[in-house]
Amino acid sequence: FLDQGEAELLLERTALLMLHSIRVVQTNRALDQARDLLGFLKGLQATYFSNVGDSSSCALPPAVQDSVGEKGVLLSITLSDKRWYMDGPKVGHKAATFYLDPRLLTFEFSDKKLLRKRQVDLLREFAANAE
Repeated sequence: FLDQGEAELLLERTALLMLHSIRVVQTNRALDQARDLLGFLKGLQATYFSNVGDSSSCALPPAVQDSVGEKGVLLSITLSDKRWYMDGPKVGHKAATFYLDPRLLTFEFSDKKLLRKRQVDLLREFAANAE
């Protein structure tokens, strides 16, 4: 059906498609979070600063400040997320070659989420203990 070279090319392109697809989902998640934060900030502006000439003199309630901070932190985490199960070039290989665990890629793809560092560490620990 497929020779070895064709099968390897098919697997490589499938992995690239999965990696790209997960990034698209992550980008859309970040956009949703940015829109949520912007809407929240616009609501604050209308609520707290609409009748004030100098908005710098108004203090927001602590709970509102916390909400703004949480939304901002969530967005920054989403924007800076990386793949923790991809390993860089191995000795003797091209600099552009990366290695990944296809099981974790498949999980990310099917669940539409990027795995966090701690999750990858736990899964690797479970796998090592199972051997």
